[in-house]
Amino acid sequence: MAILDKFGLEGKLAVVTGASQGIGQAMAQALAEAGADIVNLSRGSGDHNDDVTESLIAAAGRSYRFYPTD
Repeated sequence: MAILDKFGLEGKLAVVTGASQGIGQAMAQALAEAGADIVNLSRGSGDHNDDVTESLIAAAGRSYRFYPTD
């Protein structure tokens, strides 16, 4: 039994602050690989880094949304 079978997030929604780069991006990718859809809350404006994150999440077969916050 794989570890993700015990801790799978299939059908869950993960809210990640700062998922456009660095540690936040790595966490968003890992959560997506575990089965979660991702919502990114960030001060950014949806730049190139956000496009990269969206591609990583889509490669895991999950949905991705970006919401600018302050």
